[in-house]
Amino acid sequence: MIERKPRLLAIANEVTKGGYPVDVGTDHGYLPAYLVKQGIVSRALAADIGEGPLLAAKQHIEALSLSDRIELRLCDGLTGIDLSDKTDIIIAGLGGETIAEILLRRHPLSQTLLLQPMTKVETLRRFLLEHGYRIEKEIPAYEEKKAYTIIKARYDGVIRKGDALFFTFGALPQSEKKEKYLYFQSLLSRLEKKQKGLQKAQTQERTELDRLAILIAKAKEYLQEEIYDHHSGNL
Repeated sequence: MIERKPRLLAIANEVTKGGYPVDVGTDHGYLPAYLVKQGIVSRALAADIGEGPLLAAKQHIEALSLSDRIELRLCDGLTGIDLSDKTDIIIAGLGGETIAEILLRRHPLSQTLLLQPMTKVETLRRFLLEHGYRIEKEIPAYEEKKAYTIIKARYDGVIRKGDALFFTFGALPQSEKKEKYLYFQSLLSRLEKKQKGLQKAQTQERTELDRLAILIAKAKEYLQEEIYDHHSGNL
């Protein structure tokens, strides 16, 4: 199943080889099952707050005869999980605010964080910087006509100041993957839609309109750079 899910494949490629990951909000358990089956890790823990998803994960894992290598845990986020021997914390498919709340409850975390927010990406980036997590890289992924980013971060205790550009684009401009073009396209569309909405409402929020104008210009700049790279044979 994971072979048809670029988001999960992108995460799998970043998991510590031979490590012991925790997959929070595991749903059907596709990712931990893939990691173990492919020999990327020898064991994993799959957690979910819902009994239904965890049952589906149990059935999937049992069908692959991996029950002795993947532990299932019914819990809220990372609550009650022993993290002392875990190497990676994976949280995919949740909102950025929810991911930040889950991390905050066990802050600080020494494990590699692999986070794929569905919404509020800017909020999650801000949280990471303000709580001493260094964003090492971001990996763009495109799935079912939607663009996503996977944030890889580690705690080093350094509090960083970000700005509107970083909170909006993150470390994606440094990515070498061609999917970032589609991410920038999607982001530009969202920013322009928000701008038009404010203009139509004849809002007096001049500061917000100015901020959006700067972000839109930057998104277009990134897109032009990607087009140039493509024509230069680098994409």
